[in-house]
Amino acid sequence: MDNEKDQIQDIGEIVEYAQDYSKVDPNATSLARENRLVRKIDFRVLPPLAIMFAISIIDRINIGSAKVLGMTKDLELTGNRYNVCLLLFFPAYILAELPSNHLLVKFRPAVWLAFIMFSWGAVLTGMAFTHNWRALAFLRFVLGLFEGGLLPGVVYIISSWYCRYEVHRRIGWTYSAGILSSAFAGVLSYALGLMGGIRNMAGWRWIYAIEGGTTMVIAIICYFCLAPFPEESCFLKAADKDLYMARLERDRGNSATELITWKVLKETLTDWTTWITWLLFTFTNSSTYALAFFVPTILTDMGYTGLKASLFSAWPYLPTIGILWIGSYISDKTKMRIPIIIFQSILMIIGFILMRSQFTNEVRYLGVFLATIGCQCNVPAQISLAQTNAIGSGQRSIMAVVTMWGGASGGIIGSLIFRTQDAPHYTPGLYTSIAMASCIILGMLGLGSYYHLCNKRAEKGAVIYGIEGYRYSL
Repeated sequence: MDNEKDQIQDIGEIVEYAQDYSKVDPNATSLARENRLVRKIDFRVLPPLAIMFAISIIDRINIGSAKVLGMTKDLELTGNRYNVCLLLFFPAYILAELPSNHLLVKFRPAVWLAFIMFSWGAVLTGMAFTHNWRALAFLRFVLGLFEGGLLPGVVYIISSWYCRYEVHRRIGWTYSAGILSSAFAGVLSYALGLMGGIRNMAGWRWIYAIEGGTTMVIAIICYFCLAPFPEESCFLKAADKDLYMARLERDRGNSATELITWKVLKETLTDWTTWITWLLFTFTNSSTYALAFFVPTILTDMGYTGLKASLFSAWPYLPTIGILWIGSYISDKTKMRIPIIIFQSILMIIGFILMRSQFTNEVRYLGVFLATIGCQCNVPAQISLAQTNAIGSGQRSIMAVVTMWGGASGGIIGSLIFRTQDAPHYTPGLYTSIAMASCIILGMLGLGSYYHLCNKRAEKGAVIYGIEGYRYSL
């Protein structure tokens, strides 16, 4: 009888412990609930951002297809006029990014991102009715002013919603939509160009008219679909919102979304690691843009033109998406960014080496695959590293902008290193790309060594950013 009483007492204690377990370890008991919230947020936050980014890529690069479908002749794009139209996009892009992220917080994501998207759609539609190259150049500059706010805004929104080691996968998923749109943008433009002659409009004008009008319609839809910042969300119940905000606070010591202040701006822009991050991201994007400009040369050498050339330029992007997802998953799970970036930079080097003219066209095409994978996968990886090591809402916003400055700077450099006088081998451009990829590896090794040293000091009692237990991401 005593044994039975003891057993009943033991069972009672277990039940009482289970009922009170949430008080003992609230983090453990809420883990499943948090995971469900993360999945819900994935489906609510990411799809509109991915669609907007994909549309921006298509609207940005369709000028190449318009050029070969008669725009050169109609607008008298002789000499370097086409290059001027290309380059004017990037300075405007740089100018727009920082004020845009400030206004994003002030006016809310749905209002601001939908506004800039509708605006660049209107600008794109206006390009269909230009009759001289100066008007096109001006509109390309205005296009950069509006498009410049999108990607830093997307990065900032994602980093606001997720913990530090969930960011790479989410940025990777969103960025892969842009990769996919890059792959088949040429095919889409080719199809729209076949409308040439309808209503006495040239095919290149239909590209701008249809894609610009579609962009404006999607912008209106996105206004109703875009999620606000976490603390303003209305699709989460009050209890779920409190749990999720506590989760973000626990992860990074700051969950509130705040406007950029002069103090945070000064602290961030006077930190030498900020500019190393910018420089390395510039190198990555220089190679990415240079690759896009060089691939048509290889395809021409292989005898492909028109629609076949567009399709062959698309294939390297498909395995890139798979590698991007795998790499971002490993990066978040291991909490290691830099080794992934170094590995992808090695792929860039191998790819550009194989693209040299002394190899067969098949080997050069293999080089295109490897270089594309390395370049494209490094973009979200480096963005994620910058966001992971930024503390506070203001610094994350600024670092999103700084990395995008590197993207625009890379676009300017990438459009210049493959010069016409270096055709058909473009040896200086290839070796410049190899050198930049090598600099990325060296820079990441140096940055990683510095972060490792700071973490070792923190283990001995130093406090990073005033947050107990904080460690830099490696």
